Amino acid sequence: MCSGIRLISENGAGEPLETIALSVAGAEAAEALTEALEHEWALNTPGEVAAVASAVCSQLEGVLANLHALKTTLGRM
Repeated sequence: MCSGIRLISENGAGEPLETIALSVAGAEAAEALTEALEHEWALNTPGEVAAVASAVCSQLEGVLANLHALKTTLGRM
């Protein structure tokens, strides 16, 4: 799943379609994680919970950075 995202990000997503694709993939992944976590057996150990919590915190940091970048982009237009 992540290989396509890594391919775009490693090569520098500078084109509008790539940028939009990354944003849509992130939104879909967040929605899918919400649905997955609703299942009783989605995670079985505290270590698994910690791993997902760490990833979610990274996503939050990324979202904040993306909002700042969007503000800057809009300011250039």
